[in-house]
Amino acid sequence: MSSFLDTWRALRLFTFTDRIGLFDRLPQTAWYRHALESFLEDLKLQRTETLLDIGCGAGWLTLWSSRQTKASIGLDTSEKMLRRAEINRLAGAFESASFVQGDALALPFPDESFDVVTGTMLLPVLSSPGHAVSEMIRMLGPSGRLGLFLPSPELTPGNACRYADKHKYRGFERKSLHAWSMTGRRFSEEDLNSLFAFVPPAWRASRRLMDGMALQYIVQKPQQGQS
Repeated sequence: MSSFLDTWRALRLFTFTDRIGLFDRLPQTAWYRHALESFLEDLKLQRTETLLDIGCGAGWLTLWSSRQTKASIGLDTSEKMLRRAEINRLAGAFESASFVQGDALALPFPDESFDVVTGTMLLPVLSSPGHAVSEMIRMLGPSGRLGLFLPSPELTPGNACRYADKHKYRGFERKSLHAWSMTGRRFSEEDLNSLFAFVPPAWRASRRLMDGMALQYIVQKPQQGQS
């Protein structure tokens, strides 16, 4: 079960750790990276496709996806975060990746600009998730795919501790997982279905990851004239 010590360590992590460094390290933890790798695999990316990663943070999903696409663009509101993302891009020679500053609620691209749009841990931190979903759909061309990775209602401090014990996570791995369990809004499949009610997708697929604590949700935009 969740212990006082785990909670204290998690609070210290978010209170005293540099946010840029923290969000740079998070996607490289074993628990988060494994989930993101499963997420990218299920998106079934193609070399001919372009991808927009909204709320890209330090850029790791953007960078990893660029190995599988024609081009991947990461978007974030934070100029400092994007500077770290560019450092990561140059360090790994990710030539098909780039980054741009922008707002998830007013995306700076024309309609139907991308084949794939992603948002990992994005909706829980936005003031208007429904408006963000509308903007994401606007970005997609016909038959384009939108992928979301979110915390589910099963993400609790107790479940996070049990998951950490199961996988023998220690140090930053354990503290970061516990800290994640203490932040942000949760989304269920029903919540997401409601957000997409305005544009019924051609198909949708949801999948629980990390013993149910995380939710992966992928939809395909209908072709023109399809409903």
